[in-house]
Amino acid sequence: MEERALKSEDFCHIAKELLKRKTNVKFQARGFSMAPFIKNGDTLILSPLKGGQCAYGDVAAAVRPGTENVFVHRIVGRRRDDYLIKGDNIPGGPDGLFPRANILGIVIKIERNGKVCSFGLGPEKYIIAFLSRAKILSFILWFLRGVKSALFG
Repeated sequence: MEERALKSEDFCHIAKELLKRKTNVKFQARGFSMAPFIKNGDTLILSPLKGGQCAYGDVAAAVRPGTENVFVHRIVGRRRDDYLIKGDNIPGGPDGLFPRANILGIVIKIERNGKVCSFGLGPEKYIIAFLSRAKILSFILWFLRGVKSALFG
């Protein structure tokens, strides 16, 4: 099967159209802002929003307002029809409030090295979202990386 890399704006348009038709979208993650739950190179399955809504703790693909740049971060809050979004591995504050129209869909599956990795998408997503919004998660992850390195070299 042929694979083709797309520019962010092209991916954005194609993903919007497919999700509008209730079709899941499969793509490869780039970056480290969601590590260790989503790693650079993981394959993500993006699903249309059920009932047009996101839930606290969901991992969402969103578009930065005024751009066609797509990114994947976690929903850590909500104010009316706007969603507060933040990367799990980012020590600072959230990305900001994003209108529902800027949320493309929800990550429902993560594939890594041919295996499904679902940690971070189940019930634990609520704890992860809480710790991330409280700006504690990145410090916990940093500590655990140090412990892992000390134990396993």
